[in-house]
Amino acid sequence: MKTQPYSNPILWLAVGLFLLFFGSTVVFAEETRAAPEPSLKRSGGADLGDASEFFPPDIQPGPEMTLSRVIELAEKRNLSLAAIQEDLKTAEARLQSSWSVLLPSLYGGMNYTMYDHEDRSTVNGQSVVSRSRDDLDASLTVSLPLISPRTWLNVSAAKTDRDISRLTAEDTRQALIFSVAQAFYQALTARSLIEVYRSQIDSIERHLEVASIRHRSGVGDRLDVTRAESDLISSREELIKAHFALDDARDALATLIRSGDLPLPVDDSGSDFKEIDVSSTRVVENAVDRRPDLKVARRGMELARKQNLANWMQFVPTLNASWQYAYQITDPPASQVNIDRSRWFAGLVLNVPLFDFSFFPSLGQSRSTKRKSNYNAQLAEDNARTEIRQTMRDYEKSVLLVRTARRKIGIAEESLRLSEDDFETGTGSSLSVSDSRRSLQAAQVDGAVKKLEARLAHLKLLRVMGEDLLEGILGDKRTR
Repeated sequence: MKTQPYSNPILWLAVGLFLLFFGSTVVFAEETRAAPEPSLKRSGGADLGDASEFFPPDIQPGPEMTLSRVIELAEKRNLSLAAIQEDLKTAEARLQSSWSVLLPSLYGGMNYTMYDHEDRSTVNGQSVVSRSRDDLDASLTVSLPLISPRTWLNVSAAKTDRDISRLTAEDTRQALIFSVAQAFYQALTARSLIEVYRSQIDSIERHLEVASIRHRSGVGDRLDVTRAESDLISSREELIKAHFALDDARDALATLIRSGDLPLPVDDSGSDFKEIDVSSTRVVENAVDRRPDLKVARRGMELARKQNLANWMQFVPTLNASWQYAYQITDPPASQVNIDRSRWFAGLVLNVPLFDFSFFPSLGQSRSTKRKSNYNAQLAEDNARTEIRQTMRDYEKSVLLVRTARRKIGIAEESLRLSEDDFETGTGSSLSVSDSRRSLQAAQVDGAVKKLEARLAHLKLLRVMGEDLLEGILGDKRTR
């Protein structure tokens, strides 16, 4: 007897297992397709999970500020500059204190004495009081140093110290302006890069639209579409980086001006720089004479010399004058009833130092300090000359590179325009358009970076040459 196929249990078991496996696979695939991919959120709320859909939001709002306005706020609000101004006030107070030693001094005093008993004596057979039990007198004393060489040198040293504080305050101000301008230029460059990438994205989207139309009409390849989509994603990634770079630069700028909002840099005409002529043979020496930090070093050498000379003045005699007025308040004893209650006297005091061992260690220390300050001042000038020459070369190089970068941008723009025209007319390839667009983007980014480097080189050159940065950067564009 022949067995029917549908009555075979092994066959039915195999069919059931096949259906069970197939159904599980379908369900797993549907769940996999339905499962949402993890996404990242930017502070503005944009979804970064799908790069092809993400387009960065507009630049975060903030107060628009020109370079002159940012520098003005930094000078008003920066705490480092405020602290150095307090150091200047301290130096002024030290100078006044040293001057005060040379001025007349006036002191008043009273003296009261109570004895356990009064003294009596016999005069002409009569018992009279020779010393009262209570004695009270008052005095007024004026003193004036007539010859005090060490004090004179201390006053001169205090003046030099005051000058050093002024130069240090100005050098700190110039350093603050340098940092503010540097942060401003970096934020400005990040903002310009955002415009570059946005322009590139607009161009790629137009190219993608043309490639898609050509593909749907059957005259173009799918490869042209995918290549344009890949370029679009890459440009959007660069745009994302530029947005965050701008936020970082604005945050640094806000810290310098102590602002709660992120300032938005505005490129006004005062932000560009004028080229500096560095061909003169006296440029380096003139810069060495002008630089405030080198002036501080030279004044420090002068201060050490005066302090050393002041220590030598410990061996020189001094002469002081004094005048005193005294008045007896209580009644004088009967034996002195005819004596005048008030009197004054004047005197001169000459002090001649003969030997004091403590003079010698301080003298050796001041000589060592003087030699050290001389070495430091000379070393600072030598390093400054090298720094100035290197900065001049960097500046000249950056100016030339900016010019070549502009030429490269012009060539890349023309190449992209020709490639797009050929592609739209069907005589060119999508690969040529992509290559031309990448070349243009690279040239534009390189141009923005070269412009930043040129601005920073110009800024540093002004700094190392001892020029006033506010005048050198802004000129007549200062905030009034």
